[in-house]
Amino acid sequence: MSEVFEYTVKRQRRKTLALHVLPDASVEARVPQWVAKRDVVAFVEERSDWVLQQREIMLEKLALRPSYRQGDLHPFLGMRLPLVLSQGRSRVDFIDDALHVRINDTADVALVKASLDRWYRHQSQWLFNERLEHCYQQFDGIEPPKAFPELKVRKMRTRWGSCSSRGVITLNVMLVQMPVECIDFVLTHELCHLWELNHSRRFYQLLNSVMPEWRLYEQRVEAWG
Repeated sequence: MSEVFEYTVKRQRRKTLALHVLPDASVEARVPQWVAKRDVVAFVEERSDWVLQQREIMLEKLALRPSYRQGDLHPFLGMRLPLVLSQGRSRVDFIDDALHVRINDTADVALVKASLDRWYRHQSQWLFNERLEHCYQQFDGIEPPKAFPELKVRKMRTRWGSCSSRGVITLNVMLVQMPVECIDFVLTHELCHLWELNHSRRFYQLLNSVMPEWRLYEQRVEAWG
């Protein structure tokens, strides 16, 4: 028996029929105002296999999206750590392979999220600077020498890192959720831009020379993202 799914029909001023699987895994058929109901049903049935495949992808993404209740898992340096919530003065501690979050109201999801976000940012500040120093040393002897770059950390929606023409490296704070080798790959990639601002052949020659296994780490970053 094939899987059954519900869908909504949105009639619009348009010429064609279209099916959309939305980020919450719901299904929406967008159709012209004049199309008969039976034709909409036939259109959806013809594309049911595609809809089921897309819903499976969306549902997997939803399952990995963290929530903020007792025992929920949150990533840090490649580990998935359970939340241990308790009442008290706001703070987060990494103890015994768990994230212990103390806040005034453990049922307040926004408070739990805000506390975790602050903790991630604090952890990323010192960790990224430590890894930057390590990765920068891999460029010793490469001419011409470049000054040690300034590092900034912030949330970014679509990028893990960037490097400006002024030699400022910016990292996505959520990179701290990944394993250290993934962090090092992103940093090494951005450090190469100190010498080559584009992704030319010389850029990849430099990347190969300082991190020969970079393709493996790039795949891990993409899979994690």
